[in-house]
Formats: sequence, structure tokens, C-alpha cells
Amino acid sequence: MTKQGFLKKMASLADDGGWGTQNFFDPNDDGGCPCFCGSIKIDGKMLYVNGKCWRVSDNDQDLYVWGEFTKKELREYAESIKKALDAQEWYNPYTIIYEESK
Repeated sequence: MTKQGFLKKMASLADDGGWGTQNFFDPNDDGGCPCFCGSIKIDGKMLYVNGKCWRVSDNDQDLYVWGEFTKKELREYAESIKKALDAQEWYNPYTIIYEESK
């Protein structure tokens, strides 16, 4: 997937109420909880995400992101994911937590 394709997909999900964001990263997600984890290759580099609901997060809801990107790129991807997730209005807004590449 390209950077523009990814950002367009996240914007589309956000515009449609955010539902399907978890499934985009985890096709096996059953939709019963806002928790999810997964990864996607963007322009040949891996982006990893882990969303945690209020029951197991340190904040209201946590969105961990990391990958092989510059801080600017990672921030752009994370903010687009957060916008889609927050559009769900599922309990609380997500707090982005940037992890070091693993």
C-alpha cells in the first residue's frame, strides 16, 4: 500500500464513522471490543499498531504505533488512525503512544 492510499483509507473510514478500522488491521477482529493489533506494509516499510480499550489501557483508550518511519511520517499515520478510531465514539478518545521500533 502507498502512503497516499493508506491516508485515503483512514480518511474514508473516519468519514464513515470509523467502523471497520480495527478490521483493517486485524481481519479476524470480531467487533466486540475496541482492542485490536495488527500491521500493514506502507511503501515497503512496516507500520505496527495496538489499540487498547479503557479496561486495559493506561489512559482512556491507548493507541500504540511504531514502525520503520520518520517521526513525522509515524505521527501522520498515527493521527489518521486515531481520527478513524475516535469517529466511532466508542467510550473515549484514543491517546497516541509512540513506541520505539521493535
